[in-house]
Amino acid sequence: MQYFKIESQLGDNLSPAVPRGTNLRRPGGCLECSTIPKDCGPPEVLRVKTPLPGGVVSSTSWGFGVIAAEFLDVLGNEAASCLRLGNLADANGQIIKEFRTFVGVERILLRGNLKSEHWICSSCGACIYVYTPRESPYVTTFEVKSCRPVYEIESMRLLVNETIRERIGDRWAEALTFNEVPILDSPLDGLPVEMGLWPTAEQVEGYQPNLPKWKKT
Repeated sequence: MQYFKIESQLGDNLSPAVPRGTNLRRPGGCLECSTIPKDCGPPEVLRVKTPLPGGVVSSTSWGFGVIAAEFLDVLGNEAASCLRLGNLADANGQIIKEFRTFVGVERILLRGNLKSEHWICSSCGACIYVYTPRESPYVTTFEVKSCRPVYEIESMRLLVNETIRERIGDRWAEALTFNEVPILDSPLDGLPVEMGLWPTAEQVEGYQPNLPKWKKT
């Protein structure tokens, strides 16, 4: 079993179509960490200003991603069912058919070594995890035990299996890169193998965060 992380070479330039001063940044997400609640998807419809995103799979500041409808078609129904989808609309309320918003049905952590930074959000309970070293993340066999063809990783990025990777082929070669992500039986960060985006009460008991410098001050 192989999995590949999709990296977008193009960013997005979306901003919400709301009156100035409204400060709409995270519709539906945690106000502290931006994480979309467990088992929830993006808003059904979000009005945005133009220009539209230039990428095939783009991240946003709202905790959910934007994906091209054409790319969804190539993924196929089985893969698309791994994503909770929403819609974008222009400032006049017209649905933008070329793009959809998404949150993964399963969102998993890319993990690192003992120097990785992690803590539990005091507001929503999500595990915030920044892996180290940045050039060599991995996932665990426990995280991909459901064998889905598509997972969401690292907030708004996609992890796809080899079948989906082959199906995409060289389409969007200028916009996307693919990097194989190792699958390890045991994590290297000192945390339980079962630790995920939404830790259980048992996993949080006795948990010791490894805070970044900016959270220590």
